[in-house]
Amino acid sequence: MSCLLKIQEVMSSLTSSEVKIAKFVLEHKDEVVVESTQSLAKKIGTSPATLVRFSKSLGYIGFPELKIDLAKDSTLNTVDLTQDLKPNDDTRTLVKKMFNHRIKNLEKLVELISYDQVDQSINYIKEANSVYLIGVGASGLVCRDLYHKLTRIGKNVVYNSDIHVAISTLNSIKKDDILIAISYSGNTKEVILACNIAKERNSKIIGITQMGKNSLSKLSDAVCNVPNCENYLRVGAIDSRDASLYIADLLYLGVAMQKFDEVNIKLKQSRELVSKI
Repeated sequence: MSCLLKIQEVMSSLTSSEVKIAKFVLEHKDEVVVESTQSLAKKIGTSPATLVRFSKSLGYIGFPELKIDLAKDSTLNTVDLTQDLKPNDDTRTLVKKMFNHRIKNLEKLVELISYDQVDQSINYIKEANSVYLIGVGASGLVCRDLYHKLTRIGKNVVYNSDIHVAISTLNSIKKDDILIAISYSGNTKEVILACNIAKERNSKIIGITQMGKNSLSKLSDAVCNVPNCENYLRVGAIDSRDASLYIADLLYLGVAMQKFDEVNIKLKQSRELVSKI
């Protein structure tokens, strides 16, 4: 995962002192790679301890680990997602803009993926007795899609689009179950409530949310990040929905591939049952 892209993604959630460090790193990457922690802190006008905290907010153990990852970055990977839609755009223009928009958003998503976190999430789902899903609005659409996919391969999945019913079903969640919580902002009230209930019952939580400091990331045992993208084009949560669907499909396929022969049988049986309708 690109270190520079990580910094761009979490910029809005950083403290003022961390923003100062972030801007310096973005503007002086080559200098940061060769400087010591003490020397760099003095040059930026901060403390070594703040540099360490900044590194940890990006998911690194410490500043040396950040520098190692930073050295691997050859470009900033800045993504200009698309031109804004205009009222006089014809269908041909709309098709091209939406295609470019989606491709660039998915390319950015791939740069952000933490393989360790995805692997951990897949393992949690595979080992869980029951999988609970929670999401509101566009995130709820992702939950419904994942519900159908996991159900077809034999997982016991609990999901309801009525958020009040969904919350009430969590009364039955147990230690050996898992909650997959989806919220682009990471601060959706109903989703955070569901996570707190799961925590009280010692259930694992997989969070699908934007990168940065938010409540869902803090509560989750594994976090799958999506790009911070909705500020570019807010016309129905298109970007966040697409990115969340990609992550959900990735988790589904990861679980399915670990039991390939068994899954093939279940999918065949599912098709045979549906064909009788």
